[in-house]
Amino acid sequence: MLPFIMLMASAETSYAMDRYYCAVDDAQLKLSVEGGFEEGPDWPLKTLRGIVVFKPGQGKTLEGILKIGEDDVVQSRRDDTSMMIETSSESGVNTTATHVELTLDTKQEKGDINHFLGNYKIVVRPLGENDPSSSVTRVGKVSCARL
Repeated sequence: MLPFIMLMASAETSYAMDRYYCAVDDAQLKLSVEGGFEEGPDWPLKTLRGIVVFKPGQGKTLEGILKIGEDDVVQSRRDDTSMMIETSSESGVNTTATHVELTLDTKQEKGDINHFLGNYKIVVRPLGENDPSSSVTRVGKVSCARL
């Protein structure tokens, strides 16, 4: 029994997590994001990973793959009825350095804690370029499920 108590005392603190998987597959892009919120009063975002695959569009086109990670989080919010994740990162899309901002903003579907529906917005612009005309913006619907 003593070795078990010593093992438990030396183990790192583990936190209960609420994990969510969000997905989009529309004409503009494929998006797959998994995030874990620590259970507690402020529900801090503890884990984030994902990938965005851009599809050719009309007018301005954007193709490529972007990976999203915990270091990219600008802000996040989770409460009993909604969830929001905002990221900002730099990436090489089509071998060109770009700045990418992604926002997922969702609400519970009909009071079901396991399903969230909402919108995504992604803005991509050349790195160092602040002129809005140089950016490409995509918006659409996102669906998230509690794992």
